Amino acid sequence: MLLLVVLPALISFGLAFTAYDALSPPVWRGLQNFPEIFANPLFWTALRNSATFVLLAVPLRVLGALALALLLRERRRGVGFYRAAVYLPTVIPDVAYALIWLWIFNPIYGPLNSVLGAIGLPQPAWLAHADSALLAIVIMSLLQIGEGFVVLLAGLQDIPRDYYHSAALDGGSRW
Repeated sequence: MLLLVVLPALISFGLAFTAYDALSPPVWRGLQNFPEIFANPLFWTALRNSATFVLLAVPLRVLGALALALLLRERRRGVGFYRAAVYLPTVIPDVAYALIWLWIFNPIYGPLNSVLGAIGLPQPAWLAHADSALLAIVIMSLLQIGEGFVVLLAGLQDIPRDYYHSAALDGGSRW
C-alpha cells in the first residue's frame, strides 16, 4: 500500500508545486501553478467531464454488477458460463478492447448504429462529437463490471441461508 499508493500520491503532491516536464529537474514554483490552472478553461472542461463521467458511470456500474450478481448467485446448470461471460471483458487487453469499441461505435459500418437505424432512432457519430463521445465512454465502462460483479457475488454467497429463512418466516418476499 505504501509503495503503490501513498508514495506516488506524495510525489504527485510535491510535483504540483513545481514546473516539471519529466526531462529536466523540477523547479520550485510554490503556489503559482494553481492560479494558472484555475484560469485555464480547459481545466474546467476536464473537471466537468470527469464529474459527469463519475456521476453516470459509477452508479450504473455498481447497479449493473449488483443486478448480475443477484441474477447469477444461485447454483444452476450453466451459470458458470454466464459468470465467466460477465468477467471476460475485464481480462481483455485494453488495446483489443479499444479496437472492438472503435468498431462498435463506427458511424458508417458499426453494429450499434446499424441497430439504431433499423429501429428508426438517430445514428450519431459517437466519437466525433463531445456530447456523444462522453456517453460512448460511459457505455464502454459499463461492460467492464467484472471486478465489482465478483466482489458482490462473493458477498452475496457469503450471506448465511438462515437470514433468508428468518426473513421468510417474518413474511418477507423474495425482494
